[in-house]
Amino acid sequence: MSILMDAIKKAEEEGNEAITLEPGPAPRVEPVDEKLAAEKLFAVKSSGGGRYKFWILIVMAVLMLAGGALYYWYPGAPKPAMPEPPPTAVAPPPPLPQPAPEKAPGAAALPKSPEPSSAPQPAEAQPVNTVRINRHPLKEAVNPLSVKGYQAMMARNLEEARKDYAGLLSRDPQNREALLGLAAIALKRGRNALAERYYGRVLEIDPEDPVATANLVNMRNPPDGESRLKSLLRNSPDSGALYFSLGNQYASQSQWLDAQQAYFSAYTKETGNPDYAFNLAVSLDHLNQAALALKYYKLALALSGNGFPGFDPKAAENRIKELEK
Repeated sequence: MSILMDAIKKAEEEGNEAITLEPGPAPRVEPVDEKLAAEKLFAVKSSGGGRYKFWILIVMAVLMLAGGALYYWYPGAPKPAMPEPPPTAVAPPPPLPQPAPEKAPGAAALPKSPEPSSAPQPAEAQPVNTVRINRHPLKEAVNPLSVKGYQAMMARNLEEARKDYAGLLSRDPQNREALLGLAAIALKRGRNALAERYYGRVLEIDPEDPVATANLVNMRNPPDGESRLKSLLRNSPDSGALYFSLGNQYASQSQWLDAQQAYFSAYTKETGNPDYAFNLAVSLDHLNQAALALKYYKLALALSGNGFPGFDPKAAENRIKELEK
């Protein structure tokens, strides 16, 4: 403001120089052209103010830049929104596991219902000259003596079966069918310690043999039997013996719904086994499924004509009569 006032004052002083006082006669006063004086004044102001305007513009530009920088870097000042990156595809979460069906309350043992069978399961002999894929790489082709031993077992001739299996074992000390057959015969004769030794030799050859493990769990009923059977079932899901033994574990705890499911799995793996059908009938009987229990009691009785079933056929016949009333 002071710069502008100085410029105006200077212009006025230059305009007054038109009148001078000198000694001598009185000077003639020329009339002053007001329009011309105004134009001079404006010209003076314009010529003197151009420099100042230039510097004012520079100062204003510097102030604006400084203010913008201060605004941007000040912590509390809002920042311009940055563009968000495009969303990336996210894999959907895995489906939640479905809840297991609610268990029926464990029913008390029916007074007239027969007890589940826990018969040992010998390895079924295969016909001679057949090709078979199995999970036991150390197992050799089926020997005729193994077939003879199995047929003798089905004919309920324990001594003949023992001789056939013993002859096979003398030729091949690691023959699985011979060891399992001799173990089953020992159990039928009540020689449990001998049966355990045969099963132990099978497990030395194959620590995860399903039949040997299932029968040892049935005999010993160890506290970790259930978890061990489930672990082996992951590697041998087609083993009826493992499912049968798992069903026996549940039945011993009166968990009849779980027992029924395990027995049914065992039966579907080996539909010709009378013990699998009988225990499935018993579990259905405990769940008050009379019609289905009757069906499988009759089936178990029909299958019991060969071999040594682990249940008493008379007990099955009596229960069938009771359910048919």
